[in-house]
Amino acid sequence: MRGKNRPPSAGRQKLQECASIHEKSDTPLRPPLSPRLAILIWYYKSPGVCIDRVRLLRRLNPDLPILGLYGGRIDDFPRFELALALWLDENWAYRGNGDAEWKWRHGDQMLNH
Repeated sequence: MRGKNRPPSAGRQKLQECASIHEKSDTPLRPPLSPRLAILIWYYKSPGVCIDRVRLLRRLNPDLPILGLYGGRIDDFPRFELALALWLDENWAYRGNGDAEWKWRHGDQMLNH
């Protein structure tokens, strides 16, 4: 159905309700916040492969920040950090308990900390 006789969609109806509430208040209507997007690359071995992947991500997404999360042996992090410094906007190492295999299997828990 097109034209004036079309019933309002749920989204349009919600927008009309918000506009109606705004008309009754003195508070200015703020524009919706746009999401802040970033790419997270989680890595733990093979610095050369990591660099290739980050370079590809950077080429395909030039305007997005690329963040690194290292989950390998903590003693090896300085080597990875140096190798990826030119390509990552930020880089972290998970320093919590757990060996490299635990980190590899439980990346969701690494993100929580």
